[in-house]
Amino acid sequence: MGGVQRTTKFVKYLNHFGWKPIVITSSPKLYYAFDFEMLNELKDIEIVRTDGEVERSIDRKEIKFKNEKLRNFFSKLSQIFLVPDTKILWEKKAIRYAEKIINSEKINLIFSTAPPYTDFLVGYELSKKYDIPLVLDYRDDWIECPYNFYFTPFHKRLHLKLERKILNYANAFITINYKIQNLIFDRYPEIDIKDSEVIPQGYDPDDFINAKDIADKLISEKKKFRFCYSGSFFNLMTPEFFLKGLQLAFLKKPELKNKIEMFFVGIFPEKFIKLINDLELKDNIVLTGYLKHLESTAYLLTADVLWMMIGKSSKSFMISTGKLFEYIGTGKPILASVPGGAARDILSAYGAEFITDPDDINDLSEKIIHLYELYEQNKLPVGKKDFIDKFNRKYLTQKLVDIFNKVCI
Repeated sequence: MGGVQRTTKFVKYLNHFGWKPIVITSSPKLYYAFDFEMLNELKDIEIVRTDGEVERSIDRKEIKFKNEKLRNFFSKLSQIFLVPDTKILWEKKAIRYAEKIINSEKINLIFSTAPPYTDFLVGYELSKKYDIPLVLDYRDDWIECPYNFYFTPFHKRLHLKLERKILNYANAFITINYKIQNLIFDRYPEIDIKDSEVIPQGYDPDDFINAKDIADKLISEKKKFRFCYSGSFFNLMTPEFFLKGLQLAFLKKPELKNKIEMFFVGIFPEKFIKLINDLELKDNIVLTGYLKHLESTAYLLTADVLWMMIGKSSKSFMISTGKLFEYIGTGKPILASVPGGAARDILSAYGAEFITDPDDINDLSEKIIHLYELYEQNKLPVGKKDFIDKFNRKYLTQKLVDIFNKVCI
């Protein structure tokens, strides 16, 4: 849902800087979660849905993949036949709806955000046909995305050909971090660096203000030192090492067993519930299930320490999740189990970061004990305000508007 939040917040704040956004999107009937409350932030925004107006409950079905291997299989299977992604089936419909808007409104710029990379194709076709400036937003790297699968070298060459064509045509592109930007420049050295900008993920202060009442009620019920994780687990993202680190901390310091709790906010894989029981952590773990964004934000505010993880892989260095920046927005201590790369680089300047390798159980246990000791001494650090302010969604939208204004001159 992180991609939804980035785009939603851009759209929310564009009006503040003299731009009137019109959003073209679909109305998925199947997804792992729905949060219609976020639409309340866009009441005055024109949203064109190619599948009809959204119904908040009718004909919407949440799907659950109990088997991660099965989910990965279907993902890879779709990538064999659908290039660049499953949304290619949406391309013609999106273009048709967009053309109606272009023919009735004065459109000054087209902004396409991906994944899905079909969005880039839609933006490219419209920009080329109507001679409207095009700005691309990379929330992941297209070619080296950790979740991409290339069945044959031909599949990868086809993606490369599409990306090169679109990038060389676009007026500008933005990425969420420098790692992704550098990958793109390495692939296509002919691209002008002046046409690119890094605009990271961020947080919206309004979310914390709106969640305060809920958080205050939850805090009144709090009795233990609390860690919190917000989000899903998939692919290499796993709670396994934190759970084992927590158990080890209790073995080292048995008196902590009744003083520490961990809240997992979001969809939690069933296979790890057995691990919780096997590690005898049932009394220390709370699973809230999927919550709306406002509620999940409230739980962040109740925590003493926020935990996040990025699994180890050859492509982990380019990952900087939206969750990280919401954590930063709270100013709370962050225990981050992350490999070297974008996320670790960002956290290094935060001022309240405690970093371990993703699978270092012993280091995790030591950090858990140390954080509890700081809590007991009332010495838990807070993030640096000047650093936190850099990721305010309104400020980031101003940076986006600067690009818009530049390409429209």
